Amino acid sequence: LHDALPISLSTKPSSAISATTYEDGNEVDKITDKTFTANVAVITTKSLSVNPGSVTGGVSQYTFSIVTKNSIPANGHILVTLPSDLQITIFDQNSLELSTQLSVDGDPKSISTTVDTSVTPRVIKIKITDSILAGSTIEIVIPHLKNPDSTGSTSSFQIQTTTDDNYLID
Repeated sequence: LHDALPISLSTKPSSAISATTYEDGNEVDKITDKTFTANVAVITTKSLSVNPGSVTGGVSQYTFSIVTKNSIPANGHILVTLPSDLQITIFDQNSLELSTQLSVDGDPKSISTTVDTSVTPRVIKIKITDSILAGSTIEIVIPHLKNPDSTGSTSSFQIQTTTDDNYLID
């Protein structure tokens, strides 16, 4: 599988830093080569809609509206893990591409989307071209999802953002 996701995501440590404190011109304390790990923020979900409405066993288009706490760098990713009882009905089995749409604050963005078929439930990996600022409203449209065959609660969607080298952001 090309461009596969890592087994687990982690936060990326910052660069090593060093600090020295002085009192009256004399060195008091020295800290060298310490690294710090970023705290991961939670993405705020603004809305989820299904079109056509929740038709049991039918194929629908799902639209998510989210707000990230942190910026996503250029070439970063948005990962959407589907509930196990939803199925993707149409995507290119050779390239693993899925026709997904993304807009930021109402402005359509250029993206590429792949489906990771090596894991269950399926993970849709959206690679963004341009960076996205913290606090932006991101709308994701995912077509061709088959609804569960019966009514009732499903497991949750999981949405995460990562850097190009797969470190977790939100």
